[in-house]
Order: sequence, then C-alpha cells, then structure tokens
Amino acid sequence: MIFDVLEGGSAEMSGLLPNDVIIKVNNIKISSVPELQEYIGSREIGETIDLSVVRGGKLLNKSVTIQARTK
Repeated sequence: MIFDVLEGGSAEMSGLLPNDVIIKVNNIKISSVPELQEYIGSREIGETIDLSVVRGGKLLNKSVTIQARTK
C-alpha cells in the first residue's frame, strides 16, 4: 500500500495516491513491500514501468517513469 506520495516525485506525476495498492509491476505479481523495492531498485533511472494498482476496489493501470530519489 502506498502511504505517502512525495510532491514532484514519480508516484505523484503518474497519478498514484495514498492507499493505492500495487499488485503487479510489468505484469509481475508483487506480494510485499521489500519485493516491490527490490524490483524498482533494479530498474534504470528514466525507465518506464507499468503498474497494476487497486484503488477503492477498482483495478487501474499506471505507467511510472523511474526518477532518482531526492533527499
């Protein structure tokens, strides 16, 4: 589950919201936060990934471009 969306970050720019639940990345099932972090961490900056997200009981598909983390 997404708890917070950073202003100007990849999640905000792709339309993700707090309480969205990411269930797949590039059609690969994600079952834990560490698994999601590992997958995203293995991608290149600037790469676009496709997310399957549940929001309010509805399935949504979002594309997110990986950005460098800000501190």
